[in-house]
Amino acid sequence: MIRYTKEQKEAALSQAQEIGIIKTHNETGISIQTLYKWRAEAEGKTGPRLAAKKESATNIRLSWMTT
Repeated sequence: MIRYTKEQKEAALSQAQEIGIIKTHNETGISIQTLYKWRAEAEGKTGPRLAAKKESATNIRLSWMTT
């Protein structure tokens, strides 16, 4: 897995805002999914699937602890 610095993330997000995710991907080689994830994180969004997944995992842990 490739690790990106905070500066690289910020630069890529800035570029994506100007020219779009696809063009940023084409120019930087950063995956489209990663760019969308970074954008969601920057906007403070976790996404409904991620929130549901976290809630489900929490419920499983709680149910295990109470039995």
